[in-house]
Amino acid sequence: MHGPLYVKLLFIFHPIYIPPFERVDSFTYLSSLVTGDNHVSEEITNRLIAANRLHFGLKFLLKSLLLTKKTKIFIYGTHVKALLTHATETWTMTNNDERRLSIFERKILRRMCVGIGTKRIRTVLQRTKCS
Repeated sequence: MHGPLYVKLLFIFHPIYIPPFERVDSFTYLSSLVTGDNHVSEEITNRLIAANRLHFGLKFLLKSLLLTKKTKIFIYGTHVKALLTHATETWTMTNNDERRLSIFERKILRRMCVGIGTKRIRTVLQRTKCS
């Protein structure tokens, strides 16, 4: 039973056998989009879409009056922001990319902090940026 399978595997990994490589413009590696020209705008767009989906999945928690503001910010930081900013240390962002990310962050914090003024929302935003 092991004979034919062993012979087949030996043939595939033989040093003479070289598998054909396919040329692609972009591919996903460890949940990050890698492109040939190293532009991250498409990656940021994909991250914003995924974070927006996650936010709407958690919307009932983030709008709940039973949870404190501190708990909501903790949920936002550990789930939504972590998904959005995974592997950002390798990104070279433009001003437009930074603006899109900050708009998204303000949108979510505005929805979480319903009932408090815009001055307090800015304070919450500044506190969460550092953490």
